[in-house]
Amino acid sequence: MNTNHIDQNWFNRNVRQTEDGKASVLDLIKQATSGRGERRIWADLKIKHPELEGLVASVRFSDACGHIQKTPTPVVDVEGWLQILPLLPGAAGKKFRKQTAELIVRIWKGDADLGLAIMLRDINKDRAERAKNRLRCRDINNLVTETSYEINERPDLVHNARYQGLYLMNAKTVRTKMGINESPLNYMDASDLAMHEVIGHIGVKAQQAHGGKLQDEIHSAARNMRNVFEGQVGSPPELPDPTKVGYMDPDDARAINAYANAGQTEMFF
Repeated sequence: MNTNHIDQNWFNRNVRQTEDGKASVLDLIKQATSGRGERRIWADLKIKHPELEGLVASVRFSDACGHIQKTPTPVVDVEGWLQILPLLPGAAGKKFRKQTAELIVRIWKGDADLGLAIMLRDINKDRAERAKNRLRCRDINNLVTETSYEINERPDLVHNARYQGLYLMNAKTVRTKMGINESPLNYMDASDLAMHEVIGHIGVKAQQAHGGKLQDEIHSAARNMRNVFEGQVGSPPELPDPTKVGYMDPDDARAINAYANAGQTEMFF
């Protein structure tokens, strides 16, 4: 995805666009103001802000019949449009100025949820799916920990049973072999995270149903998952390679959840 291009998905109707991604200033203004008078608005803006002339180029678009239009149309890229947008009269400019101020404040405060906006624009869908699985896995692990405390078991031993059952080694050895110091989950892809999520879920449900030790139930679920994986793939699950998968900050997964709860913010870009 070329982030210098004006994306037509930002708008409800068509916006004329050049091959290099610039878009008609008049069409953009019409979309942002939800009305007519875009030529008058643009003319007024150029009078009040003559520096805007330096942001645009002129292009002769084709009409519906394929004829080149006589009157050139001003076109602009993303950076130029974002300089024009806050200057628009009425609600359009006011809304953008308000949202921009809110965005700057969130950046200044270090709001981790902003990472989600970038994540969801990422063309790598596996990355977004991995973040969602990391979030779900975190929630299941929290449930495992809470259940451990409720039945007077040590959470570290209970979580360790998952690694022992799935990889035949404890969590400390897993971290050593991976060459990391934090949770191995932060380096796992979507499929690995899904396995750990399922193990935790099955283990808790089994303990609640049978009343046995959660550590044993988690270990049993992990061994069963290992057998299922080996039966389908032909080999047991391997430890993730941090150099290939990369690090997944849990805040990134949390941001996915925050975004889903809040809904997408409607903006003109």
